[in-house]
Amino acid sequence: MFVLEFVSREGIKEIMGFIEEAQAIKNYDLVSVSLQMLANILSYKAGIDFITKRAKKYVEKFLELAGINQNCKKQAIRIFFNMAKSNLPEVFDIIEKTAVKHAEETGTLPFHGLVQGFGFEDLSMAMTLIKFINEMLFKSEGDDKK
Repeated sequence: MFVLEFVSREGIKEIMGFIEEAQAIKNYDLVSVSLQMLANILSYKAGIDFITKRAKKYVEKFLELAGINQNCKKQAIRIFFNMAKSNLPEVFDIIEKTAVKHAEETGTLPFHGLVQGFGFEDLSMAMTLIKFINEMLFKSEGDDKK
C-alpha cells in the first residue's frame, strides 16, 4: 500500500528530480541512496507501471548514472534487473535499444558500464548483474531458442 501511495503522489518523479540536483552538486552518495530507493520501488508493479510511459527516458538516465561510481552502478544494475524481470511491455527492446543508442552517443559498447560491475569485488553486484543478463537472454526474441 505504501509504494502505491508513494508512486501515485509522483514519488518517482520527485526522486528523479532529487537525483538531478544531487548530481549537479556532485553529491554521489545522495545519488546512490536515491537510486537504491528507486530500485526498491521498481521491484513493485506500481513502480514499473509508473515508468512505462517514459521507460526509454528512465533507461537512458539509469545508464548515465551507472557510470558515476561503484555504488551507483550497483543500484543501476538492481534497477535494470527489476525492470527486466517485470511485465513492462517490450522491456527487452526498450533496454537493448536505449543501451545501443547510449553507447553510440558516448562512444562505448552497449552495456559496457553495467558489465564493468564484474570488475568490482562486490559479489552481490555480480550476482544481480548475472540475473539481469539471464533475464535479458530469456526475453530476447531475435534468436531461435532450442
